[in-house]
Amino acid sequence: ADGAQLPYWRPDSRAIGVTFGDWRLADWALNLDGGVIEVDPSGTPTSPLEPLVVGYHEDFSPVWSPDGRWIAYHSHRSPTPVAGYWSEGSSDDVYVRRPEAPTSEEIRLTDFGLEVGSPDWAPDGRRLLIDSHDEDGGSTAWVIEMDPETGTPTGRAPVPAPGADDARPAWGAWSPVREEVALVLRTASGAELWTLAPDGSGARRLTSYPGPWHGGVDWSPDGEFLVYGALADDRVQLFEISRSGGDPRRLSDDPGNLLHPQVSPDGRWIAATRIRHVQQVLRTRL
Repeated sequence: ADGAQLPYWRPDSRAIGVTFGDWRLADWALNLDGGVIEVDPSGTPTSPLEPLVVGYHEDFSPVWSPDGRWIAYHSHRSPTPVAGYWSEGSSDDVYVRRPEAPTSEEIRLTDFGLEVGSPDWAPDGRRLLIDSHDEDGGSTAWVIEMDPETGTPTGRAPVPAPGADDARPAWGAWSPVREEVALVLRTASGAELWTLAPDGSGARRLTSYPGPWHGGVDWSPDGEFLVYGALADDRVQLFEISRSGGDPRRLSDDPGNLLHPQVSPDGRWIAATRIRHVQQVLRTRL
């Protein structure tokens, strides 16, 4: 899917949600939408990219709840058209709605923070892990609670950040099998990957790497391994590391950059954003 990024699997492993749209200079990010691509068991697309989350301003990938009854997504939703990224009336929040419902029935889960990250669901389907920039320039990971029957937000709590004082959460993923989250922390030298309970207890640093901190992270379906994007040979590649620690194992050797890995619920595939930087000299007849 040309121009697509930030993949998330549907629980049946038969569809992938993505963010799609060009990054234009005049109205940067305003035309980004969330879409879905159906795939078969071999990973082959069986449908065109279909819009699913659309509106005024940017919309990110739909993220399905474990039971498939809800989708959650980051959006800068505005009730009316806007001219620029920071135009008045724009939001910066996480929303939920039923996958089959129109956007008009979405429910706003957050009303705080800046550049709120993509959500990740807890196995119970009633909590979501997000990260958000703070007013002071830092960032915080949050657990957002909601009523799984109505989608109504019922509370929130910060996740105490492990590591040094200047380490800031940049990406998070909830274990599919236990009360544990993985956090990618942005540090002065690059990034660190940690696991911990949502209340901050049991924190363990699994690895550190030179970056980038926005390479993403996800769990294997059994909750025993993590897959993340890290710099290798001047390109971002995919790595795997055990939940118990040890040496990372490199999974890819791609000429492009592979970021935002997401392991399919059936454990057969890893979806990822692939970015290639191409320099060309073109000619045309005058």
